[in-house]
Amino acid sequence: MIEKTLKTSDLPLEIKVTPCGLDALMLAGEFQPDLVILDLVLKDIKGEQVLRALRRIPDAGRRIK
Repeated sequence: MIEKTLKTSDLPLEIKVTPCGLDALMLAGEFQPDLVILDLVLKDIKGEQVLRALRRIPDAGRRIK
């Protein structure tokens, strides 16, 4: 639902979506997003684990609170 809403907005957004936490970490390292919308229930690892790992990515830790 969020993905559809963002993709149909008039804003110039680049959206990346994955159902897996490990894939999300890989995307975050490559893409360096300004915003992450994270589900706590993922297919492979817990959302809390993804958040902790995101905070350890250089430069991301300053942005992710």
